[in-house]
Amino acid sequence: MFEEGINPLSPSNFFDIECTLPYIKPAKWKEEIVKKGYLLCDTSWLLAESRHLNLHVGWSEEGLYLYVHVEGSFDEPSFPNLLEGDSFELFLDTRNRKSSSFNNKFCHHFYFLPQAIEGHIKGEITRFRTEDAHPLADADEIYLEAKSSSKEGKLKIFIPAPLLVGWSPLEFPKLGFSFRLNRKGLEPEHFSAKTSEYAIEQEPSLWATCLLKNPH
Repeated sequence: MFEEGINPLSPSNFFDIECTLPYIKPAKWKEEIVKKGYLLCDTSWLLAESRHLNLHVGWSEEGLYLYVHVEGSFDEPSFPNLLEGDSFELFLDTRNRKSSSFNNKFCHHFYFLPQAIEGHIKGEITRFRTEDAHPLADADEIYLEAKSSSKEGKLKIFIPAPLLVGWSPLEFPKLGFSFRLNRKGLEPEHFSAKTSEYAIEQEPSLWATCLLKNPH
């Protein structure tokens, strides 16, 4: 008999999540990224979550592009405890090493806020448990255009290739990918694994696999 009080694991634990990320032309990415062709698939049913986020993602040799559209209030961030307020966290492994149970040198953990708090609005906060680490990205080199209100939040993000250790999409066209959307007073939303079940920021083996679609 199972003990009472043990919560069942979400269905996502029994599936390998894969998706395809389209190529985007760098010159017009701000206009292009909002189009439906870059909309990421909805995995909320696998996580037993409701979805209040539309996430668009595209890539080029120059880096990674995202458009985050949050439905509902998204204007009360918290820092450094991101989980207590509104924020978007992004988890990447440029070599998609599923055998790794901890962050390797190709892993990145970025955060983005709808508004600045004491000068903090974007940056990399990856934590490593071994000497296999890399210098954290310079926040000034990350592009963020943030608009927020009590009705919705919109973030346009560009992470340049030099900030992504191991970024070589034509040679390694698979990307480990996950995210966490934090909402003040609400449960967070995820893509491939849940905070209530795992420390997802330290478990790249649980991140989804995104195939980088070759434009040629």
